[in-house]
Amino acid sequence: MSGDEARPTVLSRSAAAEAVLKDAGVEDARREAARLAAWALDVPLARYYAIRDEVFPEDRLPAFLDGVRRRALREPFAYITGSFGFHGLDFAVGPGVLIPRPETELLVSCALEAGLALPGDSVDFLDLCTGSGCVAVSLAIALKEKGRTPHAAATDVSPDALKVARDNAHRLSPGLDLVFLLADLVPPEGSRFDLLVSNPPYVRSDEIAPLAPEITRYEPREALDGGPDGLAFYRRIVASAPRYLKAGGTLLVEHGSDQAEEVRALFAADPLFEGIGTRNDLAGNPRVTFARAASPSDLLESL
Repeated sequence: MSGDEARPTVLSRSAAAEAVLKDAGVEDARREAARLAAWALDVPLARYYAIRDEVFPEDRLPAFLDGVRRRALREPFAYITGSFGFHGLDFAVGPGVLIPRPETELLVSCALEAGLALPGDSVDFLDLCTGSGCVAVSLAIALKEKGRTPHAAATDVSPDALKVARDNAHRLSPGLDLVFLLADLVPPEGSRFDLLVSNPPYVRSDEIAPLAPEITRYEPREALDGGPDGLAFYRRIVASAPRYLKAGGTLLVEHGSDQAEEVRALFAADPLFEGIGTRNDLAGNPRVTFARAASPSDLLESL
């Protein structure tokens, strides 16, 4: 038997990791072990499946074992690797910053559609509760790729999140007019925007504790907790929107799959808004609700 034949393969290391993760209660432990191995080996997941019979390199083993240890403690995979793919971009994430969810890509798509429907070349937008900056950066890049010139601001109450967001913007979209501001939801008044977008905290307070350990132990509660009914931030956003939206501008918010009717009711209660609608995500769940700010003449006609 040669030396290589006696050494553990990628597959055998992954199988051992799978057993550890399964005992720790990690969902889909086999795939998680494969993802950790691919990350430690610095290869795409598809490439991992082609090299499973090869010897696991010794110099890559410490990172793999540490990753398995951390994942067994239920630390999110994105925090272990330090990044998460969103809207075709690789965003840095870490403790203190909410990990982007795939569902939130719909918010970017809807905002892009609204921005492209505007006259002129420039699109001014404000992103509230920006977190990692995934919505603001993705939307700014998408608008630029479509020939528009974005001018944007993004806010967050967390200095840690803003640092991550700024770093992501500098790395992924250097040169874009994208400003990040420390603020409790809205920035100081003075500017109005074509688009107001937000993926605010919307989990009901009493529904946080039963969530997976990956969420409750590691992700920031302030990025999740939407108050007793999950709607606290939506009330504040609706109340603030008249001071920040241009006439004819669009407000777009992500929400929980069971909150669309309540969010639409909040919009409908304010005479500023018209054309209220909701879009479903890829799973068929109501996910993004939007409305257009009526022009002054429209408001007068409705009186």
